[in-house]
Amino acid sequence: MATEEREMERAMRAFEEDADQAKRYIKAEWRTEHWGHAPERTPAWEDTGAMAGVAKSRRN
Repeated sequence: MATEEREMERAMRAFEEDADQAKRYIKAEWRTEHWGHAPERTPAWEDTGAMAGVAKSRRN
C-alpha cells in the first residue's frame, strides 16, 4: 500500500510539473504572438481580469 501511495504522489508531482511547464510555454507563445508584449487578456488559470469575478460568482 505504501508503494502505491508513493507511486501516486510521484505521478501527481509529475502531472503538476507538466501543467506548470505547459502554462509557461503558452505564456511564452502569447508573448511571441504579441511582439514581446503581454496579451490583452490573461490566461484563464491566472484568475485575474474581468472574467475572474464571473467565475467566482458562479462557484458560490
